[in-house]
Amino acid sequence: MTIESMLAVTGYTIAVFSFGYMIGKDLNTRK
Repeated sequence: MTIESMLAVTGYTIAVFSFGYMIGKDLNTRK
């Protein structure tokens, strides 16, 4: 893998993780 693709995969993983974390926090707050 090239450094560019590694950075792309890492950035995508962080974006998905933080998005899911925000959704989970939002659901927990509404309960």
